[in-house]
Amino acid sequence: MTTGKGFDGNPQDEGVAASAKPRRGSLLHKRLMLVATMAGVLACAAAESVGGEAAYIESDGTSGINTGYRMKTNSRIEVDFALTALEGNVRIFGAGSGYEPNLPLSLYVAGSVAEPDDFVFQLGFNSSEHTARWGVHTDIDADTVRHTAILDLPQMKLILKTGDAEWSRTATGQFSADAQNPVALFAQPKTADGTTFDNLTKARIYGVKIYEGTDLVRDFTPLLKDGVPGFRDSVTGCFVNGTAGFSAGGDVAQEESPYVETSRELAQYLQISHSLSLTSRVELDYALAGSRASDTDWWLFCGNGNAYCGMFINDKGLAYVNGKTAPAVTIGSRAS
Repeated sequence: MTTGKGFDGNPQDEGVAASAKPRRGSLLHKRLMLVATMAGVLACAAAESVGGEAAYIESDGTSGINTGYRMKTNSRIEVDFALTALEGNVRIFGAGSGYEPNLPLSLYVAGSVAEPDDFVFQLGFNSSEHTARWGVHTDIDADTVRHTAILDLPQMKLILKTGDAEWSRTATGQFSADAQNPVALFAQPKTADGTTFDNLTKARIYGVKIYEGTDLVRDFTPLLKDGVPGFRDSVTGCFVNGTAGFSAGGDVAQEESPYVETSRELAQYLQISHSLSLTSRVELDYALAGSRASDTDWWLFCGNGNAYCGMFINDKGLAYVNGKTAPAVTIGSRAS
């Protein structure tokens, strides 16, 4: 563990980890990466930067990003952001009331889409249990200036920083249960799995830090991973991204994932020296390049012996076989 500073300048504990994911190629080769087996051998490619300003991920308001983190009663979240369009009734981040049953919180812009108002914090329910209730208006009109928003549950503090200026309020009451829905960026999640979103916003996010007490548990920074814009969490090593409508800018890091490449023409293969059992589970992260001849099957992996099974590409797409006498089952039409 190392000691660093949050967006607000306060010392916090930080942890560092790495992540990896394969990329597409351009030669007529099969290519595969056996994540579980090769993780200890292959190191992440070094990240390189482009541009000359603070790195950010920008959303055009099409979708949100699920961080995968559910707020706890002792969590503190800091989000460094700037709107790119002035619209009301949009969520910059959070898991708000109406969808989140236990611990609703968010930062949003009040007003209508055509007539935006000020930045508003939500922390708690519309009841006498929490003075924050549905929302606390900051009376800071929505703008395209860079801000840092902080929701500190242990202190029940709401903070919005703009340069050296700081707006803050203290709420009362406590939460008895952790959040059911994950924190979303550029929106709020509608479900516990964080796959659908509401109140989408057009904005840039420069970074997100989440603490539990004084421990830094998430530290999301912008990253172009294999050309996909998203955020890497340096604590867990995970990479999160949305489905569509995102771009990266500024001095954003770029990363290409490691992979093992084999040549069909040279009949190359990789022996991983692991025998499958009847309870084995195989996860294969792969990509094909070039065209497959119509009269050949491209095997991605195969286990022989008592636990005979394998996955391959045939004329119909991605298929698998489980058992020496069992017929092949096609599970996907895309052979790429």
